[in-house]
Amino acid sequence: MRIAQITVLAGCVAVLAACGDARYGSEKLYWKAEQRAAKIIARKGPGNLTADDYARIIEGYRRVTSTYPYQYKTVQAHFDIARVYLAQDKFEPALEELETVIHNFSAAPKIASRAQFAIAKLYEARREYETALEEYDKILDLYPVTPIGLETPIYLIRFHERVRDDQEEAARAYQRALRHYRSLAGEYGEETPVGVAVKDYLARTYLLKEQWQDAAGVWEEVMNQKEVPLLAGKAQLARASLFADQLKEPSRAIELYKSFEQKFPRSRMLPMALFQLGRVYLKEGNLPEAKETFEKIITQFPRNTELNILSRVAIAEAYKKEGDLEAVRREYTTLESAYPESPKVFAVPYLLYTYYRDAGRDTKAAMLLELAITEYEKKLERIVDQRKKDALAQWLILSYREKGQWQKAIDVLDQLAEDFPGDPRYPLAAAALYKNQMKDPAGALKMYEEVQNAYPLNEMVTDSLQKQIESLQGVLKVGDQ
Repeated sequence: MRIAQITVLAGCVAVLAACGDARYGSEKLYWKAEQRAAKIIARKGPGNLTADDYARIIEGYRRVTSTYPYQYKTVQAHFDIARVYLAQDKFEPALEELETVIHNFSAAPKIASRAQFAIAKLYEARREYETALEEYDKILDLYPVTPIGLETPIYLIRFHERVRDDQEEAARAYQRALRHYRSLAGEYGEETPVGVAVKDYLARTYLLKEQWQDAAGVWEEVMNQKEVPLLAGKAQLARASLFADQLKEPSRAIELYKSFEQKFPRSRMLPMALFQLGRVYLKEGNLPEAKETFEKIITQFPRNTELNILSRVAIAEAYKKEGDLEAVRREYTTLESAYPESPKVFAVPYLLYTYYRDAGRDTKAAMLLELAITEYEKKLERIVDQRKKDALAQWLILSYREKGQWQKAIDVLDQLAEDFPGDPRYPLAAAALYKNQMKDPAGALKMYEEVQNAYPLNEMVTDSLQKQIESLQGVLKVGDQ
């Protein structure tokens, strides 16, 4: 008996080890495939890849799918292969790749639903809308309570509104979504975890048509479900937000936020709940309570860097409302000293300028604007991280805007495009400045054409670019006449 148990145990250990080996092996192969793809793209640029380049990229990911067909990284590899096919306008192979995911991971609804949604999006991008709708319906039938399945009815409302521009069908999709969520909640039980989650989506659906009271009513039901504390807490905060912003009942919002602190003192959502409470106090002009609440966040949650920064900014805003600009400057000095490299603090020099500008202290404001520009320019030269450069560029461009220096703003975007050649956002932003601020359609046209030729964008973006190009060509043609 003892030998048999040891044998069984040894077998289980062997299986677990094999699973661990497979996971590690798939992750290692996937990493190699990513490195290989990155090198090929970096060497030639995303718009200059040949059929052989694409084949070599696919080959790397295919090693993952063939060697480890049922691992999580395999799913990512299949999606990557599909994207590579689409970059070559090869629809059928991309479709087959996604169908393989559905087949191989049929026992994992969350994964299969992602692939099914991607298939529907493929048909949508090709403007085969009826087929796309059939594919979306499969999600509702086969994977109704997966994250994708729960999101799909709401997505279909927006699909009819924005993609098809069919408001009547959007209204029908809205009613179908309400019926769908009510039916699911009834089927799974309104007080079960699934039923409560479904009701949260029901409330979110009401928001799409600005039916605030209906949404608040559903969230009131959810927040009273003690068996599902996480969803109950989220519902209470969502309801408080409705009273604060849409329903214009700040006293009820304050009551809900303070109640949340009492009911969920250890919740990870508490810092944000307190921040929103402080925001309501600030908006209502209760400045002492606002400052006290924000200080509480800083004291009780010192490791929450983001909310600490936002709370300091909010305290400065309270001092601004009191007309104490020196206290504003003091708060911002503290902020910059504590978090000098945080993108969220990059706004400080520009905001200080705006506070003095709005107070009518023009000489001081002009000096602060020059200091802000100098500081941003120096940091932009020093910092390498793209996310930080993006944040700095945003505030530097806003600073240039104050002085009408649009060419300098475009120069910043040109430099970012040179630093990060695979990102079309920078030339697109430059084109918008040429068009809207400098009133230079020829400059804008040149930028849009460069983006269209250099970047393999999806069909919707390409169509949008083509419309911009045709519009600017029309403007230039009229100007020549």
